[in-house]
Amino acid sequence: MNDIRILARFISADSLAPFNRMKAVLWDRDPVSNDMLGESALDDSGCVIFQFNLAAASSIDSPGEVNPDIYIQILLDAVEVFRTPVFADMVFGGTSSIDDLSSCITKDLGAFQLPDLRGLDPLTRREFMRAFVDPPNE
Repeated sequence: MNDIRILARFISADSLAPFNRMKAVLWDRDPVSNDMLGESALDDSGCVIFQFNLAAASSIDSPGEVNPDIYIQILLDAVEVFRTPVFADMVFGGTSSIDDLSSCITKDLGAFQLPDLRGLDPLTRREFMRAFVDPPNE
C-alpha cells in the first residue's frame, strides 16, 4: 500500500483564470535532480489530483527516500506561472485519510492563490517567473 493521492486547489485572484489551459506538475525536490511524480490538467474549478507510487520518489540522489519534499508547479501554455512552497519531508499516514476502495493514502494540500495573470502574454509571464521564482533544480 504505497499508492499516494495528492489533492490541491488553485484559486484565481480575478476568478477568470484560464484553468482549461493550465497543467499542474508534481515534483519531489532532491539535491541533484528533482523527480517528476505526475502531471495533470486542472479541472474547471482549479482542482487537481495526482496519484503515484511512493517508490517513484526514490532516485539515485535520494535512495530509499520515504518522506519526499514535494511541490506543485503550475504551467499556463507551457510557461510556469506559479509554484507552491516545498512541503519538506511529507509524511504519508497519520493525518492522511485512507481510501478503502483503492487503498490509497490521500493527502489534501489545500488551496493556493494564483497570481493575477490578466493581460500577461507568455513572454511577460516568463520574465515575471524568472524574477520571482527560483529556477527549478534540474
